[in-house]
Amino acid sequence: MVFGDGYPLKAGADWLRNTLKPLMAKRLPNVYYAGFTQNYIPEFVKKHKITHPYFLKIDIQKFYPSVSHHALYVQTLLSYKCLLGVASVPKGFKQKLSPLYMEFIAQLPIVDYGLPLNSSISKTLAPMLYVPFFLELKKQNEYKFLVFVDDILILSKNKKASTQAYYNMYNYLRAVDLHININKLQQGRFQAAVLDYCGWHFAGGYCTISTPKIMAFKDKIASICQNKTFLDTRLFIKKCNNAIHGFGHYYKYGNVSGLFEKLDANIRANVKGWYKRVGRKIPTNIDLVESGLQSLTNIKKGIKRPISSSSTFHKQLQEKLKIEKHKTELLFQYLESMHNQNKTIISLLERIDKHFV
Repeated sequence: MVFGDGYPLKAGADWLRNTLKPLMAKRLPNVYYAGFTQNYIPEFVKKHKITHPYFLKIDIQKFYPSVSHHALYVQTLLSYKCLLGVASVPKGFKQKLSPLYMEFIAQLPIVDYGLPLNSSISKTLAPMLYVPFFLELKKQNEYKFLVFVDDILILSKNKKASTQAYYNMYNYLRAVDLHININKLQQGRFQAAVLDYCGWHFAGGYCTISTPKIMAFKDKIASICQNKTFLDTRLFIKKCNNAIHGFGHYYKYGNVSGLFEKLDANIRANVKGWYKRVGRKIPTNIDLVESGLQSLTNIKKGIKRPISSSSTFHKQLQEKLKIEKHKTELLFQYLESMHNQNKTIISLLERIDKHFV
């Protein structure tokens, strides 16, 4: 279900976010609300997997389509109260939320259940469904947790605590009319099992990229390179670079050096295929670098531009200066020749003038 927010819903969503964001940042910084930095997830796992070696990864089944409208409203009020740490919901918050929420629900095509995916109000309110659970879990030293929309990761000190966290989460979600997706459930110990979370793959002490995300990136590059509508090479290279930058900067914090080299080779092969399909000369790897094509390896190393682009620029500048210098020398030679010719002509005119006088 796709649904956009117009005024006044957009203004209401801004008010909600501005009200809840500082509270979430203070009380539940590990629940995605104000945004995570690109290295937040791998650093979180690296930091806590020694003291909390057991993981439990839970995915909520059909999260947005399954959200109960009544449960979301009640949980939002309860969550705000819990975030503030007060005994009852502040009257002003409830008076402002109620009409806004009723207007939002009234515009939805489905009664009782389901939230639109691209609604700012949906994104603002959805995390409120499990705020009370994680506020309570935070009090227990047995656990560390990370929540990204409907992907929940709970780290535990032992297997028993991990199992208990599963049952507690299961019962809590059922109380708000949500269910765990059993097919995506992952549980184990970091040293012996693998974990896929938000595109990251954790196994054997290493953090790399999950296979579905690798395949999706390859498909995206292939799709760009199979498009024959690009008439300008610069626009084509820019389109490729946009995909490379987004993927590379998100995953550069993992153990991905070898993988990035392989993906770079795949990118170059696809790009050369585009040149062939549009009937242009197939470039060498050096030509691709000089054309501005970025590489994942350079992003991993922190190189902002292709290595040879700077040297190529200076080489082209030097060649241009040589040409300009040569042109200047020719111009001076021509002027000197004209000057000598003029002197000869003037001398002849003076001799002729004296003869007739």
